[in-house]
Amino acid sequence: MQTTRRIFIKMAGGAILSAALFCAGGLTGAKAGLIRPPGAVEEETFQSVCLRCHQCLDICPEKAIASAHLTQGWRVAATPVLSGGCTLCMKCVQQCPSGALAKIDAKEARMGTAAIIEKECVGCDKCIKPCPTGAISKVPGKRLVAVDVNKCTGCMTCIKHCPVDPIAIVVTAAGAKRPKFTKV
Repeated sequence: MQTTRRIFIKMAGGAILSAALFCAGGLTGAKAGLIRPPGAVEEETFQSVCLRCHQCLDICPEKAIASAHLTQGWRVAATPVLSGGCTLCMKCVQQCPSGALAKIDAKEARMGTAAIIEKECVGCDKCIKPCPTGAISKVPGKRLVAVDVNKCTGCMTCIKHCPVDPIAIVVTAAGAKRPKFTKV
């Protein structure tokens, strides 16, 4: 097939349109509010210092750390995100070669905060006992549980134990404590 000027313009237009849709789809920026492993430094610094070596994923005994997908933004792609059930063993922090996960005491770790989606919660209480900090309790007189935001570390253990579909608990980055970066 011979490439005419008309075909070339159509192809170029298609490429420009694809690039515009790619940018509009959020694939060029970073998704705000990712739940990072314990000790994660401030987000902008984290994105630039993390080597994406996945040593933290490999050493996590709970397999609670996953790799961020490209759909979450190219700047964060392949960086570690918490995916559920962190026991705060701090092995990921000890293994991090770049300092993106700063050495902190497990008692100071705060990755985010859980929140109950009331319309989804059936009050089964299956998230209460596994909560390592005792942040989840039964709401008196209701088929519902509540989260004490002062005790919650955002470890995502509750999500792992929620039997409801869709899940009745969401963990957000709200309340996350991010230490300052110090060179390793």
